Amino acid sequence: RGAAMATAAAAKKAFADLTKKMLTTPRWTLADYKTQLSETMKSQDWKIKYIPGVSSSPDTKRFKDEVKVLDALQEDELEDRSIIKTLRLMRISKQTDKSGRFIRDVLERFDQLCLMQRWLKSEESEGRPIPESYEEAQDRMSHDPDAQHYAQGSRAMETYRR
Repeated sequence: RGAAMATAAAAKKAFADLTKKMLTTPRWTLADYKTQLSETMKSQDWKIKYIPGVSSSPDTKRFKDEVKVLDALQEDELEDRSIIKTLRLMRISKQTDKSGRFIRDVLERFDQLCLMQRWLKSEESEGRPIPESYEEAQDRMSHDPDAQHYAQGSRAMETYRR
């Protein structure tokens, strides 16, 4: 039980750090996402090294694979996600040995973080409390018509990017 509480506290702190970065960053970029994922991996390093099975867990593998994809991005791609289209996806796929679907999934997770950043900035500007966990943010966003509007715009942009 103590380990579960420590894990929950660590997740809460990680989310607080993420929201602070999102609220102080003008525009969330893939470079920011890459930094966030790398910091998450570093904070989990001790678990990966010392807890049996963690290094081979699906979550650890996914994190490593996502970082591998982000490491393959060029500087202009890290700053402007919209330029990553078919030819660039093919280059990234070949360079990382990851499928186009996996790379698009990484980009979709990034798009969702951009959506969350816009929503958090809106919440802050309206004087509403900032959520304390990712789950709380997801729940509140799912009931917020403005966030749903952002999501529709995000899906429209994703369709356009393909």
